[in-house]
Amino acid sequence: MNEVSPVRLERDLQQLAGHIGERLAGTAAEREAADYIAGEFSAAGAGVTIEEFPMRARLVSSEILEINLGAHWECFPGSLFSNTPGTQGERIEAPLIFMESPAEMSRSDLSHLKGMAVVMLGCHIESREAYRKLIEAAPAFLLVVDIRYPGDTPPADGMFPAYTTAIGAVPTVNVAYTDAWRWQVDGATTARLTVRGGMDESMSQNVIAEIPGTDPDAGVLFMGAHHDTQAGSPGADDNATGVIGVLECARLLASQPHRRTLRLISFGCEEQLSLGSAAYVRAHRDELGRNGKFMFNLDSY
Repeated sequence: MNEVSPVRLERDLQQLAGHIGERLAGTAAEREAADYIAGEFSAAGAGVTIEEFPMRARLVSSEILEINLGAHWECFPGSLFSNTPGTQGERIEAPLIFMESPAEMSRSDLSHLKGMAVVMLGCHIESREAYRKLIEAAPAFLLVVDIRYPGDTPPADGMFPAYTTAIGAVPTVNVAYTDAWRWQVDGATTARLTVRGGMDESMSQNVIAEIPGTDPDAGVLFMGAHHDTQAGSPGADDNATGVIGVLECARLLASQPHRRTLRLISFGCEEQLSLGSAAYVRAHRDELGRNGKFMFNLDSY
């Protein structure tokens, strides 16, 4: 069996994270990555298909978050959640209120959040009904603090597309843990948010490599990663490293005899909460039930 090639791995990583860089779902950069992956799968000897699916691309040109710290206003970094709207370039100003999620989300009445800039200490919304209750309370906008990452940089994230489509959304921005801590300590009172851009209808894609086995009835083994990134990131470890691992496995396994069929997939739109893999499952539900045996996911983040 051939050996793993560090040269090939570095070349693939440089192409995805270096040359292409940020690969937001639904953008030309994500498609460029998909085309590169398809070409490498094909060169390895696998049969390749690209399956497209509809989604909404995050297209944001600027984000300005200002916090009133008593004697002065100060700007802080923020990252608009995918699948939530911007402010159409207008500045929204609202009083600040801190909310610990999920504990305070269990309250029967959230009407005190109406018109407020809500600093949410948590990560994802716990359920569709919790999200519905929050949106029906009509906050001006949400400032989400991912308490899993107590750093000084706001992570990028997304709201469930199914939630926002069915229930609606308000502008929702990730903010850094240490910034929110400072707002609390310094007695911040008011926030202003201005976001130019938002979400637009687009297409993403799953790139599928098929390496047939010797026994068509033996089932299918799956391996996957994702080629899109979060906003503002070249996605070296999330998830270019996973993709280059899948590519190298295709090169090593395509010429080897094996009983079961191998299906290697680079998913698009994972950063919008696994929309690409969900699209694949919906399109292949019956076959997965009949023939799927095992899935090895190389999401290294």
